[in-house]
Amino acid sequence: LTSHAAILAMILAQSVVAEALRPATSSALAHCAAPGERVRAYALHRLAINLGMTFGPTIGGFLAVQSYDALFMANGIGNIVAAVVLWYLFRRESLEVSVVAEATDAVSRSPWRDGPFLAFLGLMSLLMIALMQLNGTYPLYVHNELGYSEARIGILFGTNTLLIVLFEMVLVHKLRGVSPARLVGPGAFLLCVGLGLMPLGAGFAWLLFTVVVWTAGEMLAMPLVESIVADRADEKSRGRYMGLLTMSFGLALVIAPLVGMPVYEQLGANALWFGCGALGVLLWIGFAIVGARLSRSQAGPDSKASTQARP
Repeated sequence: LTSHAAILAMILAQSVVAEALRPATSSALAHCAAPGERVRAYALHRLAINLGMTFGPTIGGFLAVQSYDALFMANGIGNIVAAVVLWYLFRRESLEVSVVAEATDAVSRSPWRDGPFLAFLGLMSLLMIALMQLNGTYPLYVHNELGYSEARIGILFGTNTLLIVLFEMVLVHKLRGVSPARLVGPGAFLLCVGLGLMPLGAGFAWLLFTVVVWTAGEMLAMPLVESIVADRADEKSRGRYMGLLTMSFGLALVIAPLVGMPVYEQLGANALWFGCGALGVLLWIGFAIVGARLSRSQAGPDSKASTQARP
């Protein structure tokens, strides 16, 4: 594709397909893993993603030096191979899903009428707005305000993915048996406070320390979110629940620069990062309240039936 219009049309089409994949993937993981194993299943999924984020730029950079055509061709071929492998591994799953659906006669819950779930999505959107500052204002701050090079910024992000790859599964295993709803709040607090700590110190070592703090919050909160939503929904409505979760992330991706950039430019970087730290306190309180409501009104009306029906 060479024309501007054709490229825009393909980006739109590719985005629709890619975002449709996310809730389907989350629902498939929920179906394949027993309720007590879902947190580890989603953590393993994040591990795979972060491994890709660790090696992807290196491979992509090598291919781009050779030829951008080679980069895009390799990316496309990789996706086709993944599609074939997934189809081969899960080609029998549609029959099992239909058996599970027939095994339950519960009325499917609508996520739009689930007040605690919608409140949870609102809090997650706020958390993601803070997290998405890493895509925009964070590199600007590190480069323009602190004077570090793009290579140093790459080290910071590489530290984040390396910590996740090395320790997230270990952390999830250690916290096995603890209610996920109790952990998201502290995780959100650490993630936001890690960003809020940046103006309080100087030097690259301090920046690395803040990366460790907000990465710890990310590892504590993010693997639990999909598990909470999967347990909240029933088999019939899980795709819709996951779709709304994906939509809340997409909404945060749009809002984050609209909020972060004006604050950064007009009020200064310190106001933005201290604001993220204050948001972390509010999110901890909010998740504690909503988590209690989710626990009291936990749905999963067919969770027992689905667990029994699943081989």
